Amino acid sequence: MRKGMLSYTVRIGRILAKILDLCIFPEILDLLWQTIKPNTRKLTPVEEQEARTVFGDGINYRQVRIDENSLIAWLGAKINNCSGMGVTTFHTINFNEKIKTAVGNSDMKWLIHELAHIAQMEHVGSKYLVEAVYAQATEGYGYIPGAKLHLYEYNREQQASIAADYYIARISGNSTAPYDTYIAELQAGEL
Repeated sequence: MRKGMLSYTVRIGRILAKILDLCIFPEILDLLWQTIKPNTRKLTPVEEQEARTVFGDGINYRQVRIDENSLIAWLGAKINNCSGMGVTTFHTINFNEKIKTAVGNSDMKWLIHELAHIAQMEHVGSKYLVEAVYAQATEGYGYIPGAKLHLYEYNREQQASIAADYYIARISGNSTAPYDTYIAELQAGEL
């Protein structure tokens, strides 16, 4: 019963997201966020450089904004009873705490995960938000590399986890073979 209701809600959400996309809602919301959230920042040169190793030119990096003191993420952390929370709303990545990114560290991996949601938004539209929430309520973030042939067969959170895990494998010198096909599809926007 619950899963059926969730599936129905996702279908309605996808329709609403498509309507919002046609009404340029994401662009309006991005502009609004930049106006009412003056403490957002752009990616640092190192963050963009590291992101390009995963996404190539598949993201409009100039539009990405980071809010490291986000009320949205703070509320999410309280609701989910966790210390760290990242929530991506269109081109704004909301964190409930300051991230300390450095090449190969856990905060950079977290940023790569959230940037995957921006790639999803740019390639499939606002429905990524609905599908990510559905993924959190159902299958979650866990996946088995190679279990599915194409990246689009994984849910939105699993796709973001694949991008982050690829980044860590690449930066640590481990084999990226289980991820290479998925990352090529990610860079091509096949989500």
